[in-house]
Amino acid sequence: RNRFDTHYTDAVIMYSLALQDLRNSGVDIVPTFLDIVKDHDPKNFKWTLGKKLLNILKSRNLNGLTRFIEFTNNTNVPKDLEFSIYNVNYENKNSKIGSWNPYRGLDMKKEVEWFGRKKGHLYDLPQKLTGRKFRVVTIISPPFVMRNVRKMQFEGFLIELLDEIAEELEFEYELYLVEDGMWGNKKPNGEWNGLIN
Repeated sequence: RNRFDTHYTDAVIMYSLALQDLRNSGVDIVPTFLDIVKDHDPKNFKWTLGKKLLNILKSRNLNGLTRFIEFTNNTNVPKDLEFSIYNVNYENKNSKIGSWNPYRGLDMKKEVEWFGRKKGHLYDLPQKLTGRKFRVVTIISPPFVMRNVRKMQFEGFLIELLDEIAEELEFEYELYLVEDGMWGNKKPNGEWNGLIN
């Protein structure tokens, strides 16, 4: 049995309960046909009830197979979501060096054994990045990368991790969104679109 089966089951149950709530509110749910072969523009794949369903999902909770699932009101992120950060050394041994969640942010150990070397900070890396500036392409993908409209900036797990690395290695970076909003697919001419391009 796949270890993700319980996560899939919880997601399907949560979604079906939200659909049931939507139907019980008197909304007539009509299936919409989307022809993704003819039209590749994501702007045309809009379901008019999507926002209402999302708001119902965020107000619901579920005592699921994996855990108790509850969402915050202002994001699409579960309240108890947490990512662990592991470091793998040359002997293939891994150790937890930090964690991140949307409320406490990034919490990293100060001393880490990087790349099988002596314990220290990120600046033990062989290549010096001090003073350099990088352009980093990204895509909106909660909770990893989210846009805070009020602060006019990006936030999320990957942003905080990138900030921590940039501070340790003393480099700057400029974030920009991928133009076509795609992760990356190979086009018929052999070129790639999205983040891979």
